[in-house]
Amino acid sequence: MKKKLLALVLSLGVVIGTVTTAFAAPSASTGTSTTSEGYTVSDMAAGNEAYDTLKAEQPEVADIIDKVNAGEMTIEEFAAGAGAEFADVLAGKESITGFVDVTGTPDENGKYNVVLHNPVFDSYSSIYVIHYDMTNNAWEVVEAAKGEIANTITFTLDSLSPICVVGEKAAAGTDADGTKSPATGMSSNAALFGVLAGACAIVVVAGAKKKNTK
Repeated sequence: MKKKLLALVLSLGVVIGTVTTAFAAPSASTGTSTTSEGYTVSDMAAGNEAYDTLKAEQPEVADIIDKVNAGEMTIEEFAAGAGAEFADVLAGKESITGFVDVTGTPDENGKYNVVLHNPVFDSYSSIYVIHYDMTNNAWEVVEAAKGEIANTITFTLDSLSPICVVGEKAAAGTDADGTKSPATGMSSNAALFGVLAGACAIVVVAGAKKKNTK
C-alpha cells in the first residue's frame, strides 16, 4: 500500500511539473519577467546600461522614464507630450509595469519576439507597449497580444530599448478578453493545483483508514 501511495504522489508531482512554467528572474520593482529564451528584464535605474546611456545622452527621455516610474506622470500626460499620434491609442490607459529594460537576441529576420509575464496582466484589456527606440531616437507604441499562458503578453519589436506596458482595466466581473470571469476567480493553474492537492489528501485519508481497519 505504501508503495502505491508513493507512486501516486510521484506521478502527481510529475503532472504538477508539467503545468508550471519557468520564468526568468523578474524586474525587482515590477514583478515583470519573461519566458523568451535568452531574454532578460531589468529595472530602468542607475547602473542599468540603457538607463545610464539615456541619462548621459538624452536626459529629457530619462526624465520622462523617471517620472512615469515614480508615478509623477500619467500615461495620458506622457501621450500629450510625446505627440498627437499617441493620444487616441493611449487614452484611458495606465502604466502596468513602468519602464523596464528588456534585452535579448533577434530572430533570423532581425525581429525581437518578446513574451512577458506579470501577475496582473489578465486584469487589463487593450494592452499596448510603449517603446523608446534608442537607435532612431523616437517613441513608438505597439499592440500586445494575450499569451497562451495566464498573465502573459506577446509582442514584436525591431529593436530592444526601454519599454512600458500599459493597459485599460477590464470591467469588473470580466476577463481581459471581455468574457465573464468564473465565480471563483481562480486561474486554470490555480484550480488544477487545488484538484491535485485534494487528490493527494483523499489518497492519504484512504491509506490511513485502510491501516486502521487492519
